[in-house]
Amino acid sequence: MIARVGGGLYVGGTGQASVTNSSISACKAEADGGAISSNDASHVSVINSTLVTNQATQHGGAVSLHSRGESSFLGCGFEGNSALRGGAIREKDRDGLQHIYEGLPLSNNSAITGGGAFYMDTSFNFTCTGCEYLDNQAAYGPDYATPAIGFSPTYDSSAIISFAGLVGVSDTILSPVSVVRRDHFNQEVIDTLYGTVSARCNSTTLGGNTILSFDRTSPVVSFSDLLLLGRDGTIHTLSFSMDEITTEPENIDTLLRCPDGTIQINDFARETTGKPPRVK
Repeated sequence: MIARVGGGLYVGGTGQASVTNSSISACKAEADGGAISSNDASHVSVINSTLVTNQATQHGGAVSLHSRGESSFLGCGFEGNSALRGGAIREKDRDGLQHIYEGLPLSNNSAITGGGAFYMDTSFNFTCTGCEYLDNQAAYGPDYATPAIGFSPTYDSSAIISFAGLVGVSDTILSPVSVVRRDHFNQEVIDTLYGTVSARCNSTTLGGNTILSFDRTSPVVSFSDLLLLGRDGTIHTLSFSMDEITTEPENIDTLLRCPDGTIQINDFARETTGKPPRVK
């Protein structure tokens, strides 16, 4: 029988557990924590031990920490563990507490999506002192990763956008605008957690396909047929936002000039700032 959480050890409530000079290997969990799962307000201390080839279907191939209690891992080796997210260790909802990681060799751990070694769900105050990373693998963030918390829009500065020439209105199809989602470490995110990104315009109607979906194979979506309806010379701001994400919208300001029926992308007032994502 395979445990749902904590394939080798489960600690919940206000419980405490200590593991010293031990080895936990080849344990499995249907959900989280292939070897160890800590929940509620529990505390786990693991010292001079090895966690090898453990598996979780969801989070934390070796360890899942979903606890308000402080846990510590000192001088422990993590090798060959695997999960959907957080091949070795996954953290979630620790209410500002910082778990202690010191002297951990982490090698050959893997995640299908993010965080070959570490995956931090909601808390990013992360320190691993004297840790060594070797040959960990993931779709993004082979050593550590978070969910998408921001994104950045870009476009081809050499492209030409067309002008339909309607009387008194610039009916302008923008060159493709790509939006890249990023995690706390500014890594491009390849995951299924956040599905769509929407485009809006502050001062005029925005036509075309304004809502696109991410898929797990790429961190990028490209708006290829956005349509601006506005008068020539007007400054428009395009805003992009993602569902279930804590970030301020990223903007691209454009100055439309249509002297001869075409608009060079270089005529834009300014390009995207490329600011790193900020957490609210």
